[in-house]
Amino acid sequence: MRNTLLVLLMLSMTSCAIQKKTIDTGLAAEAATAAGDPVKALELWEKKITEDELAGRENTTQAYDKAGHAALAVGDTIKAENHFKLAVYHKTASLKTWLFLSDFYQRADNLSLEVMALEGLAKHFPDKPETKNAMPILFKLYAQTQQWEKAVETWPHVRPENQDEALLNDWFKVNKAIKNDDACNETSSLLLAKNPNNTDALDWKAIQLYEIGEQRYQQEMAAYEKNKTRKQYAVLLKGLEKSTNDFKESLKLFERLYKIKPDKAYALYMGNIYARFGDEKNATKYHKLAN
Repeated sequence: MRNTLLVLLMLSMTSCAIQKKTIDTGLAAEAATAAGDPVKALELWEKKITEDELAGRENTTQAYDKAGHAALAVGDTIKAENHFKLAVYHKTASLKTWLFLSDFYQRADNLSLEVMALEGLAKHFPDKPETKNAMPILFKLYAQTQQWEKAVETWPHVRPENQDEALLNDWFKVNKAIKNDDACNETSSLLLAKNPNNTDALDWKAIQLYEIGEQRYQQEMAAYEKNKTRKQYAVLLKGLEKSTNDFKESLKLFERLYKIKPDKAYALYMGNIYARFGDEKNATKYHKLAN
């Protein structure tokens, strides 16, 4: 019985010594960091990592994260990245770590890892100002890689003051890809308010107005063909007047577009509009330019 108590006492003393050693290493590493000695701090943080791993504390320790920042302070970005990846794996990465990784992978032109870092930032620190500033970048990467659903989910987190012409153009393209016409109409108006010569917005508006005018024209003509009465003729004239107004607005936009980018498709639209106006001269002119 006495021998058993002696063994237990020795084990207890050993456990306390190990715990004290671990605590002392962490405190020493903190002291070296505070003293501005990153070389010593890195050495001690890496020592603490070894102690934590032996004690099975990988999921609770901040040593990986702090060792990474000490490595950064001595200029060893490769070692820093390795430590930071372990901090991410054990879910102990700090805000500064996620920010470093997103910037590091952006500089390395590693798009997938940059997205991973930005997603981690958004997941773990959603309310931080730094995260909000990074959301336009994450949205742009989703749009660039055609991850439409994720782009749509991220857009509400992009603050209005960050929605410049380039970002709105990406938002427009996302909605065009998922066939959200209402959002395209709204975004094209915002784009034209920022830049009256934005070709994507002009193209959208011009074609939309053309299609509305053409659909109304076809409907009114079809209705009159079925019922050629004076009353229906009066309805036809009113309908054609609205159609003509849509065509006129569309033509203005196509003319502006054609000056910026003389595309054959635009010439064809313009030729068709002039044909609806009964202007054979301009209709012929633009139909030739479309060939």
